[in-house]
Parts: sequence; C-alpha cells; structure tokens
Amino acid sequence: MDSNDNKLSKLFESSLQNVVKSFDSLFQESAGQLGHLLNQQSFYVDVYETEDEVIVEAEVPGFRKEHIEIRLIGDHLKISAEYNQTVENVSEEYVSMRSSSIKKTERLVALPCSVQEEKARALYQDGILKVILQKGEQKQRQIEIE
Repeated sequence: MDSNDNKLSKLFESSLQNVVKSFDSLFQESAGQLGHLLNQQSFYVDVYETEDEVIVEAEVPGFRKEHIEIRLIGDHLKISAEYNQTVENVSEEYVSMRSSSIKKTERLVALPCSVQEEKARALYQDGILKVILQKGEQKQRQIEIE
C-alpha cells in the first residue's frame, strides 16, 4: 500500500509540474506576441541589494544614453528607451530612398524597499544600464487589530 501511495504521489507531482510548465509557456508566448503587436520589446533586468543600496542593472543594447529615461515612481523604477532613425540613400543614378524606424522599449521595476530619490545615480556602458539607489529609512508601524 505504501508503494502505491508513493507512485500516486509521484504521478500527481509530475502532472502538476506539467500543468505549471504549460501555463508558463502560454503566458510567455502571449506576452511576447502582445509586445510584438505593440512594437515594443522587453529587456532583461536584475535587481539586487547590498547593505546600503538597491542596484538595478538593465540590458538595453542599441541605445545611446540620450535615448534612455529613468524615473522613480513611488516604489517603482521606470526605464524607457526610444529612438527614431531615418536613413536616406541619395544617388545621381537612382531615385532617393528614405526609410524610418522607431525602436521603443520600457520596463517598470518594483523596488524591494524605499529609496532616497535625491541620491539616485545611473551609469551606462556597453549596453548595460546600472541604477544605484541609496536605501531609505525603513518605516515600520505595528497595526492593532480591532
């Protein structure tokens, strides 16, 4: 009987893992298609903490620092990057050709704690944006149950 319970438990666990993987795949594909429809691409973001800082690193290759905007909005960091590119081909033998493209991407990142807005700084090098935020005062208050 114990053997049957163990087999049943493993079968249930395996089935549950398959369901979770299916949902993950569905949401990832849906999000990718939605981003494509909106002509926006997402980018990789890593958030980590030291004793005194919250550090956000984002991969935004293909942009110059003038194309990137960073905003603190409450307990979130918004990173946006956008540029318009126009290419013209002019030749005496051929008719001039002009093409334009717009590249836009944006992420809203939840911060793990409050930060000091006035001490925020950012660095951008080789497609990697690094935002360094000093941790703010952690306010705590006990809430009495009525």
